[in-house]
Amino acid sequence: MARRKILISGAGVAGLTTALLLDPDKYEVTLVERANEYNSKGFAIILWKSGYDVVEQVLDDIELVKSEPLNVASFYGGNDLEFVHKTDISEVGHSVERKKLIEALAAQLPSKNNINVHLGAYITDIDKTPTENDVTLSNGTTGKYDLVILADGMHSVMRSKIFQTSVESEEYQLTYEWVYNCPKLKNEMIYGYMDNTAFLIQTVKDKALIGYYNKGHLEERTNIEKSIKSLIDNSAGGSCRIDRESAMDFSVETVRVKSAVSDTVVLVGDAYHGHSPTIAFGTSAALEDANLLAANLNSFELVDFKDQIGSSLAEYDKDRKNRVKKLYDFQDFAEKLVLSESHTHVELVKLLMKMGGTYPFEYWMLHLIKSGT
Repeated sequence: MARRKILISGAGVAGLTTALLLDPDKYEVTLVERANEYNSKGFAIILWKSGYDVVEQVLDDIELVKSEPLNVASFYGGNDLEFVHKTDISEVGHSVERKKLIEALAAQLPSKNNINVHLGAYITDIDKTPTENDVTLSNGTTGKYDLVILADGMHSVMRSKIFQTSVESEEYQLTYEWVYNCPKLKNEMIYGYMDNTAFLIQTVKDKALIGYYNKGHLEERTNIEKSIKSLIDNSAGGSCRIDRESAMDFSVETVRVKSAVSDTVVLVGDAYHGHSPTIAFGTSAALEDANLLAANLNSFELVDFKDQIGSSLAEYDKDRKNRVKKLYDFQDFAEKLVLSESHTHVELVKLLMKMGGTYPFEYWMLHLIKSGT
């Protein structure tokens, strides 16, 4: 029986991983990417165990992307950024260079005879029915697809046309404004909270990436900049120099959907859940999406496709909806708590207990609670 046709829009982590996990004997995959090359911009990402396990499953050699595991998370709180605690996270977290991850995933594509890639192309129109999608691409080509997977990021144009969404502008500006070269850096994460601003210092190899957020754009930040630089110097024994070529500046727009499925169009990754970097879980959540969706689609025979596709996508939607809701609940509450003047400690602990799992913010907030800041 002829393979079913699937179109994946977006060749980031979610799109590439989904394409690679789909059964090549069952599905012919067309992967389109708006950029003229695989987008490997960005510095480093944190992979928690659920995401790392998927990458390990997809790649022939995990050493292509693996850096040293994150050793510790250090926590600082209060206006003087007093040291609070260090926690061993070597068993649960890896800091991975995004460029290497994208390149390693893309390098797997030629070995798959069922994946066709079109760079510099994107979807301009989808005429969908409950069983089929007529798709037009920006390069003028058209085609009929049994399933369309939107993995094209939090600003997905097609998602806004097809799905019921509520757009919530992120209150918090996240700025990867500084990247420091520090030859003697340890592989760790440093969290701090001061002057109604929360920040994260993520280190990988010889670089330190600083992300911070507060209510709106930062205006007066001289003291925060000095404090952050001081923490980095303490970690690296001085010797740090700023690297402006690797810096980025962006804010996050959170778009929430009622369902990840509309007939035979489905969302994965940031197109589905544009999580704030607050919880450092976006990439791992996207990898969870890809793994579950591919597993569901691979679980039945092609002859049963029309009968099974609806229930398969419904199952994906149900399972991920519960997970994504927990992540959003945690994100909303943690951000509200950090940037408020009063800390509702009991509520936070109850939420963390309900969520389970291991998140960097979980460490940080629990230690802030213990320290009384």
